Amino acid sequence: PYRPDLVTYLGGALSDMPRDVTVDAGGNVLVVGNTESLNFPTTPGVISNSRQSGFDPPSDAFLTSLSPAGTVRWSTYLGGPNYERAYAVEVDAQGFVYVGGRAGAGFPVTAGAFQTQFAGGSTSNFYGPQDAFVCKLRPDGTARVWCSYFGVGDDGIARDLDIDAQGNVYLV
Repeated sequence: PYRPDLVTYLGGALSDMPRDVTVDAGGNVLVVGNTESLNFPTTPGVISNSRQSGFDPPSDAFLTSLSPAGTVRWSTYLGGPNYERAYAVEVDAQGFVYVGGRAGAGFPVTAGAFQTQFAGGSTSNFYGPQDAFVCKLRPDGTARVWCSYFGVGDDGIARDLDIDAQGNVYLV
């Protein structure tokens, strides 16, 4: 018979939507998605302990790492003042976490990233103008290694990504 190894709740008081999951070499489970919750469970020392979105409806991406036993190792918001949602997560051989999704203007990209300027899309989109985003984060969730927009003047979003053995990122 089927018996799940891990079942848990994850979220705050409002809408929380997981979108992707992966497992790293140590058996830790990484979950990404988006949350409206101001009280989404975060941990000390991570990228952000507070939701930044003021959009209506509000939404920031989230990333949570769970141990194989289901305890939260680290958890963070990732977002700016507009609507953000993470759709994809992968981990490379060194444990760095890659996440991709959709973001509005003001998303926290890093200096020197390949696209630091928001290109946007139509304002008729329910979520407001959007670009895809892709980020590489430290294995412990404490900092962005780099974070970039990826888009032109359309409503581009990233639905999935992968990393090859050389560390190249493939975004779709």
